[in-house]
Amino acid sequence: MKNVLIFGGTGFIGRNLCRYLLECGYAVKSFDNNERGHDNTDLPGSIEYIVGDICEYDQVIKAIEGADIVFNLAYINGTKNFYSIPDRILEIAAIGQLNVGKAINKIGVEKFIYASSSEAYQVPHNFPTPESESLKVPDPRNARFSYGGGKIFGELCTLHHVKNVTSKVIFRPHNIYGPEMGNDHVIPELFKKLQLLSETGHSTLDVIGSEHNTRSFMYIDDAVRAIKLIMERGGNEEIFHIGSGIETKISDLVASMISISKLHVNASYNADGHVGGVKRRLPDISKLLALGYQNSIDLDSGLARVWESIN
Repeated sequence: MKNVLIFGGTGFIGRNLCRYLLECGYAVKSFDNNERGHDNTDLPGSIEYIVGDICEYDQVIKAIEGADIVFNLAYINGTKNFYSIPDRILEIAAIGQLNVGKAINKIGVEKFIYASSSEAYQVPHNFPTPESESLKVPDPRNARFSYGGGKIFGELCTLHHVKNVTSKVIFRPHNIYGPEMGNDHVIPELFKKLQLLSETGHSTLDVIGSEHNTRSFMYIDDAVRAIKLIMERGGNEEIFHIGSGIETKISDLVASMISISKLHVNASYNADGHVGGVKRRLPDISKLLALGYQNSIDLDSGLARVWESIN
């Protein structure tokens, strides 16, 4: 039985990955400080739960002892947070990742897996976007890029600072969604607005951004299956997209959400959106498909599950 340690284990992806790997026969430890309000109440009791701060080296190295496989998913997501707490985001990105790398180099583990982000591309030149696409920070004065810039730093640390491992892998998730993901993301934010409209009787759904923007949404169950595949089959220093590979217009997303809610409302779009936001996301998932991955949950089915959980 392999021992897996997940930094950020009570975050949205982290806690779902903990549960899934446990079901698949791994021994799992979750490390998190619950800074965003998550806790271990929904994790199986057989998962070892550690309350700790990734920015504290002594806590990090103690957690890594005995681990065969280490994930670093510890971060703060959500567009609102990019603008409101960029200092904390950068602290976790830099100090946290350096602590993990330093501890791994001292102890040694079999595999290290780093969770990056599609935000590291900002505006890609190529669609579908391959993993070889350039990473960039267009304007360091824009606090939004604290998130993507921190992820770029984490990738560099993974490839050039983490040494004492048999292999190390990076994955870049694209718009992972599902029940209980937190409200700082487009799908739960819009569903919460729809829920409020149902209570107030108002008929206009306000949407931030253009209806012509696109994203590639992936349900959380598919995402953790894909992450397990790269953990088990991904080669040393390989980089993988975690995404559906299906491009969806925001207008189509909103129409599906309104249909699922069964409300008679109209969408009103703020075409300006957030400063630094991107118009299009479409990952090339050829490398993931080559490992044997296939999508299993379509967008309408996934949205219905989220709406049900909210209600």
